[in-house]
Amino acid sequence: MLININDNTPTFSDGSAFTKLVPLSVVANEPATSIQAYDRDFGDPTTYEVSPSLANLYMDIDESGKLRFKETMDLEKAIQIFGPKYSFKVNAKDTSLPPKVSTASVKLVFVHYRPEERPVTCYVPEDAKMKQVIAVVPKYYPNSEMSIIHPEQNQFAINNKGEVTLEEPLDYEKKKYYVLTAQENVKAGKGQGINHVDIEVTVLDTNDHDPLLLPGDWIGVVNRNSRAGASIMKINGMDRDFGLNGLTAFQLEAESEVTLNPITGWLQSSGQLQKSFYDANIYPFDYGIPRRENKPYAFKIFPDQTPPTFTRDIYRFEVAEESPGGTIVGVVMGKSSSDSRMDYSIISGNEKKLFSINYLGEIKLSSFINFENDSVSYLLRIKGSEQIPDGLSTLVDAEIQVTNINEFSPRFKRPVYTAFVREDAGVGASVITVEALDCDCIKGCACVNSDVRYSMLDNFEAFVIDAYSGRIVTSRQLDYEITPFYYLRVTAEDIQNGSDNAVGYVNVTVVNVNDNPPVFHENAVEVDLASDAVINKPLARLKAFDTDNNILSYSIVSGDSSLFTIDSRTGVLSLAKRFPGETKTKEYTLRARATDTEGGITLSADDKVVIRVQPYVRETPKFKVRNCKSIFGTQNIIY
Repeated sequence: MLININDNTPTFSDGSAFTKLVPLSVVANEPATSIQAYDRDFGDPTTYEVSPSLANLYMDIDESGKLRFKETMDLEKAIQIFGPKYSFKVNAKDTSLPPKVSTASVKLVFVHYRPEERPVTCYVPEDAKMKQVIAVVPKYYPNSEMSIIHPEQNQFAINNKGEVTLEEPLDYEKKKYYVLTAQENVKAGKGQGINHVDIEVTVLDTNDHDPLLLPGDWIGVVNRNSRAGASIMKINGMDRDFGLNGLTAFQLEAESEVTLNPITGWLQSSGQLQKSFYDANIYPFDYGIPRRENKPYAFKIFPDQTPPTFTRDIYRFEVAEESPGGTIVGVVMGKSSSDSRMDYSIISGNEKKLFSINYLGEIKLSSFINFENDSVSYLLRIKGSEQIPDGLSTLVDAEIQVTNINEFSPRFKRPVYTAFVREDAGVGASVITVEALDCDCIKGCACVNSDVRYSMLDNFEAFVIDAYSGRIVTSRQLDYEITPFYYLRVTAEDIQNGSDNAVGYVNVTVVNVNDNPPVFHENAVEVDLASDAVINKPLARLKAFDTDNNILSYSIVSGDSSLFTIDSRTGVLSLAKRFPGETKTKEYTLRARATDTEGGITLSADDKVVIRVQPYVRETPKFKVRNCKSIFGTQNIIY
């Protein structure tokens, strides 16, 4: 979007210095004259102001440029205040910030026209002689003085008899019309008399310019086999005069095989051309009185054998399927260099006879065409031939694209898709590609990527679908332990009709991967027992869990494994052999391990087991449980 800036200064329509005639009497606050300035910037209104102070005292100018006197002025009063002519400044300022200002010098000439006085009109030939009287202005005072007061610079003079004479040459082609203002001034006794009259001078054109041929290629080429009247080249002329004086015609000097059409200005052949070249001299002349002509211009014409040309190198058309026979698919247009009529024929690419072409170059359907069953594009080779003896011909290709009408709605190839993806697949992993069929597409209803658009109905952050290919990929890391299954709904939209779409379903199963190590319920287990404890009886059960729900195997990896054993499946700890006679408390420390080997991946966790053996007493042994919440709970100790 372009933003307008204030880069143009207001411009006065009459230039930076001009004269305005003010007829008197002028009524106060009525427009006396108009001063206009324009600003090329958009939306910048222009305001006006006058200077110096004398102008401000007696004059006012509004926003439209209309100049008004604050008092009613007659000629005598205006001359008394301002003189016969008064010069002042007008500033035109736009309203942008900062504003731009331009200044014009304005001269007011006060004039007094007698009631119902008509301008003096005269018609002067542009070749009128200097000092020739061209008009006489009537006088109203016998001893008055006559002068031309406007414009100050002009080509005319007036004497005290009222005779207007020509002082400088006129030129119709430069200026055709003049308006002069003459003043009659007489002083008698205490008063004075002033009268003004306008003189309208119309300049008449005279035949004072020679006709010319416009610059161009003065070598023409035409086919040898051209028919009579075949165009060779256009002759263009000009004459700076006006009317019949400026009307240009041509005269030809050439052999009979070449003619000139006097109406159109075309050089033409009058029959077959046998020579290698032809000379033609052309004289331009006008219809003025007296007639003027110019020197001859020499042209050369070379016969050739140029085949017809087509307006395009290759034509491309479209036709909708199911269009009826006779439908115009497109028009090819050839131009004969021999100025002959053309005929057209299809020479290849029309094996099914679906198209025809006539002498106008109109390619039409010969029969019904179907996008789904016929080809979607055709390449026709068209021959254009001149319809004259020994006529030449040329070839051009026309590519016709059959456009599809939206007759069918899309449907998914399968109603439900099933996919499996590992939870460690990573972002961007391919899950499955869904495919929609639309029998508006090519044969077999299979569509290319540009025919349908895929999207997901549900806002699952874990998956995205490619709108063109239907390929579903992961968009974040999956976790079997959080979400092991997804039920996706996808849509296929017909791009030709957005209201036609199909819904498909994708069941995605996340495949569990052994990615979580076992975890013991407690970090340490403590067991107290007597030195005469029975072997192969459960002492405690170590319990670990695996969020992957895999089977765990337990073992003792350090400590005195000869005295103790652990069931690899249940994690139950028992005494393997009797303790030697103990006379004081003894402590054993074991390191137990829970191992997960699912999927060929080994993950494990260790737990510390502390066993205190008390000397034998004749009491029922009691085990002390520390850091244990419940039996078969966080650490299951057996009494």
